[in-house]
Amino acid sequence: LYDKCKEWDHFSKPRLSQTAFLVRHFADKVEYECAGFLHKNRDTVMEEQVVILKASKNKLVYDLFISEGPDTLGAPPARGGKLPPPSAAGNKKAHKRTVGSQFRDSLNLLMENLNSTNPHYVRCIKPNDAKQAFMFDNTRAVQQLRACGVLETVRISAAGYPSRWTYQDFYVRYRVLCHSKDVKQGDYLKTCENIVARLIPDPDKYQFGKNKLFFRAGQVAFMEKLRSDRLKACGITIQKNVKMWLYRKKYLRIQAATGTIQRWVRGHMARRKVTDIRRNRAAVKIQAMVRGWLQLKKYQKMRKLAIGLQAQIRGWKARRDYGEMRRNKAALTIQTRVRGWLQRKRYQRSLKMIVMVQSAVRRHFAKKELKKLKIEAKSVNHQRELNKGLENKIISLQQRLTEAKEESKSLRSKVEKGAELSVELVKFKKTEEESKIKGNKIKELEEELRSVQAELAHETDEKVDLVTEKVRSEEEWANAQVAHKEEIGKLKEELENSKKLVESSSRIDAEQVSRLESEKTSIHQEYEQ
Repeated sequence: LYDKCKEWDHFSKPRLSQTAFLVRHFADKVEYECAGFLHKNRDTVMEEQVVILKASKNKLVYDLFISEGPDTLGAPPARGGKLPPPSAAGNKKAHKRTVGSQFRDSLNLLMENLNSTNPHYVRCIKPNDAKQAFMFDNTRAVQQLRACGVLETVRISAAGYPSRWTYQDFYVRYRVLCHSKDVKQGDYLKTCENIVARLIPDPDKYQFGKNKLFFRAGQVAFMEKLRSDRLKACGITIQKNVKMWLYRKKYLRIQAATGTIQRWVRGHMARRKVTDIRRNRAAVKIQAMVRGWLQLKKYQKMRKLAIGLQAQIRGWKARRDYGEMRRNKAALTIQTRVRGWLQRKRYQRSLKMIVMVQSAVRRHFAKKELKKLKIEAKSVNHQRELNKGLENKIISLQQRLTEAKEESKSLRSKVEKGAELSVELVKFKKTEEESKIKGNKIKELEEELRSVQAELAHETDEKVDLVTEKVRSEEEWANAQVAHKEEIGKLKEELENSKKLVESSSRIDAEQVSRLESEKTSIHQEYEQ
């Protein structure tokens, strides 16, 4: 096999096997194994198995095995019957068919059918390996198409001219698309050229051969669409004219019948109308008499009711006007009294307010005069009192400083006493091993020492605070004295200026006096703070 087929490109030998060969297909190379090939295809079908399967009640299995015939397989002639015994040697020999022979017979039968018909292939593509609905695996589908050679076939068909028509067949099928001027009697080639050139503008989509016309993929479908559109338009035109003729006949027939029916109906309606007119005229006369009598009775009743109602309304209106006149007279009397009382109250209130305003103005001028006199009389005395207060504060601070010094001396003596106690504590600690009884005394001495040291630290802090407070108070006192002297000089100058202004002008300037008083009060408040 290797020697005879090695010259072919589609045949090759694998590297690691001596019993296999490779065949190159559209998608990829396929390996075939020769070892045990004849043995595997020499299998025979057991007679008992065939008989049992042929007697199956499943319709599919029964149809598969009945195709051989009852004589060859030894099955009963009808379903549901008993199995016949195996009889002849020839029948047994017929049962000894191998799987390879059955496959060969099936393949020969298939080829005979294909050669006798025009086959159309349908490729079945599995959408996914999980066999689930509504799930499409693009990669798997492309692999199957490539393995089946569909993509290669499509590429080859698209690259060439898969559609082929003879000129006569093309003219017979597509002559509905051409005009009368495109048809050349007896010359199908020229006629087809005229039709194709007008329908397909791209010359690369078709080619003219000696006996046939070749088209690329998709062009025949395009022309079929044009042909179906043209046939549809023609059919619509035919239907339109036929329907027009049918409906015209129907319309004329209906029009004649309608005229007859209208004539009879109009006569009947005219007679009925005359009868209705007579009846209406009689009914109108009866209604006029009845309505006149009813209206007369109604008028008499309404007239009586209206006279009674007018009498009641006029009496009620007269009583209402009389009451209104009495209320108006009483209201005028009340308004007169109230307005007089209000005017008297308004006069008394105005008089009271005038008196209050006068007293307020007089009090204002009196206060101004009093403040002026107080400023002139108490300015120097107040400064003296302030100075006296500061001197008393300094004296008290000096006394506190002296007391602090004395307390510091006492604290120093306590510190010395604490040092002595610490010495004694050391001695007691040395003799602690000899006498445990003195331990309590040592603890007491230690506590006393801690308290003395705490008091000493507290007194020291107080002394430091007193010293710093004294220094700060002395500085504040010095600054206050300097500022005080400056303010006194300024006040004296302002007082002299104000006296000169008062003497020069007979009228007192109220705004200036109020400004000076406000400044003086602010200065006094600052000194008090």
